[in-house]
Amino acid sequence: MNKFFATLLGLSILANMILGFMYVGQKTMMTQAEDQNNETKKEIVQLKSKVNEKDQDLNTFQRNATYYEIEHSEEVKSFVDETFRGLFNYDNKNYAARFDQVKDRLAESVISKLKASGEMGSMEIEFKNEVKSLHVYLSAVEKDQAKALVMMETQYSV
Repeated sequence: MNKFFATLLGLSILANMILGFMYVGQKTMMTQAEDQNNETKKEIVQLKSKVNEKDQDLNTFQRNATYYEIEHSEEVKSFVDETFRGLFNYDNKNYAARFDQVKDRLAESVISKLKASGEMGSMEIEFKNEVKSLHVYLSAVEKDQAKALVMMETQYSV
């Protein structure tokens, strides 16, 4: 009977040792998994930060690309060029009619201000204004707005 209890005691000790090793192994695996989980969470935070940074870079690039397109737009430069030439190439005959040429390009308030700055009646003096050169420099203000600096050389004859 003693042998039986000794064997049972030995098996019990062996089973406890195996369970103890399994517990330590499981605890180690759990610690490693938690460490790996924490490391993964840190990497996710870093990746989210990089994604936000790249999104900002992309937005900046797109805004700058849009501004570049506006500032180098031949269509806008041509519009400004034609409008200014229509307004500043005139003589006695077409002085008043020149505003009709640009009425589809300018707001009525702008045209009325331009008309107010000059005499609209008949002139006895022969005069002529001719645009010799015109350079348009564009600067983007917003995605769909530009400022234009117009350098114009005219020859006025009386």
